[in-house]
Amino acid sequence: IQGHSRKLGERLDMDEIMQHVQPGDEHWIDVGLHGAFFANASSIAVQGLRSKYSKAKRLHFHFVKQLHDEGDTQGGRSGTDIVVQVDLRALHEKGARIRRAPETNVYLTEGLPHELGDADQRWIAPCFIMRIIVKRTGKVLFKGQHLKWQQGEVEPMTPRGPEEDRAASPQPASG
Repeated sequence: IQGHSRKLGERLDMDEIMQHVQPGDEHWIDVGLHGAFFANASSIAVQGLRSKYSKAKRLHFHFVKQLHDEGDTQGGRSGTDIVVQVDLRALHEKGARIRRAPETNVYLTEGLPHELGDADQRWIAPCFIMRIIVKRTGKVLFKGQHLKWQQGEVEPMTPRGPEEDRAASPQPASG
């Protein structure tokens, strides 16, 4: 039920099935971990997480509090090789609803409306992405702008069109 299918997800009342959480709640987490594929790291760093382009036309983005070794992929798709750390507190403060599946401890959000006006697309902007890390080695591929954004030092990124996406080239994190 955890939001993989837009067709099924839109027919369900997620508030009845899942627990709404917010800062201060017992099960709240400030940082959510999202499993993704290395091939998408640059795109995620530039464009954020976008629902419209997922193969399953996902209704929700999935997060866990921690990743487990030994084959436990709960909250992360099998075979994913990077972890995207997302600032769920900042996302919530901008209006995103965060829900938790009590039986699996998976956190879901629809993200925020896409600023370009595409009604079907929701996203998690790059300004909410803290880091992108290689699962196996722990190497940081990208460090996001989220801390500078929270302190008002930079403006949040807005989505780009396809031509701008091709031209954008995120810089790898140093150190």
